[in-house]
Amino acid sequence: RMIEKDPFKSVMGANYRAEQVAPLKMEEGLEFNGKRIAVLAAFLLCIIGSVIGALKLNWGMAEIAALYFPVVGASHLVSLKRFDEAAAMLDSFDIASVENPEAAGDYWSIRADVEYGRGRRDSSAVLYERAITVNPHNIMAMNNYAYHLAVADTLLDKAEHYSALAVKSDPENVTYLDTYAWVLFRKKEYTLARQYIDAVLRIMRIDPERPEEAPEPAPEGDGEAAAPDREPSAEVLDHAGDIYFMTGDRKQAIAFWRAAHALEPDNELIGRKVAQKTIFFE
Repeated sequence: RMIEKDPFKSVMGANYRAEQVAPLKMEEGLEFNGKRIAVLAAFLLCIIGSVIGALKLNWGMAEIAALYFPVVGASHLVSLKRFDEAAAMLDSFDIASVENPEAAGDYWSIRADVEYGRGRRDSSAVLYERAITVNPHNIMAMNNYAYHLAVADTLLDKAEHYSALAVKSDPENVTYLDTYAWVLFRKKEYTLARQYIDAVLRIMRIDPERPEEAPEPAPEGDGEAAAPDREPSAEVLDHAGDIYFMTGDRKQAIAFWRAAHALEPDNELIGRKVAQKTIFFE
């Protein structure tokens, strides 16, 4: 589970979760789950960047335009678990030519995601550290790295540090909050983890008493409420179940696991929790 920052943020000021965007269909007019504007913007940036480069105008646009289409494409391929293709796309660009810290940080962060997806945990850790060193404000890298450390149950103090910075940068971001809750859970700080997972449930409008029910409708005019990262996920519900179980709310924990299993019926670990009504770890 990773959160992906839109590489057009400096131009468009937008964010999206790549794992919740439909596949990029090159053969169908480059549709990006309705986000045709974003894809066209990539091409426009590339064209503009080429012109600027040709005119030798030192605006920095050329390197950004040339970099971000491979990064956007690779990020999307990561969301589809097509890691070798993502790596090949990143290999098509000479990162050594990039001087913009944010652009370079995004590149190394996506490269780290690719290596993690390939099962190369050690090399991914090195790349996340590089992404953060290049751009000390690389919140995407901090969140993803922190979550992977929590999953591995290692370097939890470092994970907490990076995750806390991500939450501080965006206190209403459910992915950051869920990561922080899971880091605290791994550190056996169950009461504090409960506070943060409850914040996630509140933002996602999930009733802890009835987690299997659809979230409460958003107030009229709440545009962010329909954002993809605020929709219930098996992962968040499973985390809630584990945290509630370890804080003594066994009945509600089982309800969370059942709701998670309904969304992800092939998940054997969650299925075991539901069947035996107790917690298990991978």
